[in-house]
Amino acid sequence: MNPQDKSRLRRQLRAARRNLPRGYRTLAAQRALRYALSAGMFLKGSRWAFYLPTDEEFDVLPLLNQ
Repeated sequence: MNPQDKSRLRRQLRAARRNLPRGYRTLAAQRALRYALSAGMFLKGSRWAFYLPTDEEFDVLPLLNQ
């Protein structure tokens, strides 16, 4: 994939995320948190890195609060 195609795809994905209702994004983040905790995804690692989401990105902050 060339740089122009990547840039276009990123713009399209950001626009699609922006168009999702905030409540839907919040619900998805809550479900991901429950899945990650029930699967034991954070038991083995001693260091974890997360990003701070922008408005339309997946909210990982609930994971940080666990």
